[in-house]
Amino acid sequence: MDTVRTDEYRAWEARLGRISEAATQWQQSFNGAPATVEPGSDLADDDVTFESFSILNLVGYSLAAATEHLDFTLTAMKQTSTLYPTAYLTVLRTSLLAASHAAWMLTPTQRSERQLRALQFLSDDVRTQLVMVREAFAPKDAERTAKERMIEVLLERQAQLQPIADALKPGLQVDKCRINNTSIIESVAQAAHDEDVVQGGVNHIWRSGSAAAHGSRGFATIRLKQNTIVEAPTGGKYSLLRGDLVNDIGPAAAAATLALSFAFKMFDERRLEPNTASADNTIQMPYRY
Repeated sequence: MDTVRTDEYRAWEARLGRISEAATQWQQSFNGAPATVEPGSDLADDDVTFESFSILNLVGYSLAAATEHLDFTLTAMKQTSTLYPTAYLTVLRTSLLAASHAAWMLTPTQRSERQLRALQFLSDDVRTQLVMVREAFAPKDAERTAKERMIEVLLERQAQLQPIADALKPGLQVDKCRINNTSIIESVAQAAHDEDVVQGGVNHIWRSGSAAAHGSRGFATIRLKQNTIVEAPTGGKYSLLRGDLVNDIGPAAAAATLALSFAFKMFDERRLEPNTASADNTIQMPYRY
């Protein structure tokens, strides 16, 4: 390994150390009672309009999932001292996505737009659950009955959400509602970062993480020149895919962390009454590398 690469590697190790500290603090924020939502805050008023769903609950789950995946990656790296080529990118992809979901729902300044995004997010989740249950195998009568009951529960949930859709966006059909995760990743990156290069980098990291998560062979073949070529004892050669802290894992962890930092910043803005935020009641920690 040359000197320049060694310097880059050490720089990323230092960055990951700072990321780990932030991830630990964020993880601890979900171990106890949920964060306080002050009366008169945006989130408090957002959840008053409709009784069928809570933006706070949806955002809270996304923040918890994003934090857990980031913390898990850093803990596994520390405990195993191993840079797995694709597994960390798979987990960090989930952290980036969940953090972006939270930020996407919280970013709009208009209450109706925040409510609409939360409704679309929840509707897509219920629709996905319904597809999964309908396609589940149920060979016995008892299991088939349980499956039918679950389908009834999910259909009832869609029926509860439809009047909200009618109020927020006439013509929107809850049972056909879909969100585009790539578009959400891009829109949050644009809101969180001023530089086009950073926005484009987040998009690349998201797509690379998707390739790793789906077991795409293209993830490996595009990195052939970066990896060691090994001669097999029986003849022939193969490429040994290695984990890359500088070009893959480090940037993926940073992208997830930046998205989480932005999501927590928006979370604090929405859950606290204007002009009351202080170092004691905020949980966001802006991170820059």
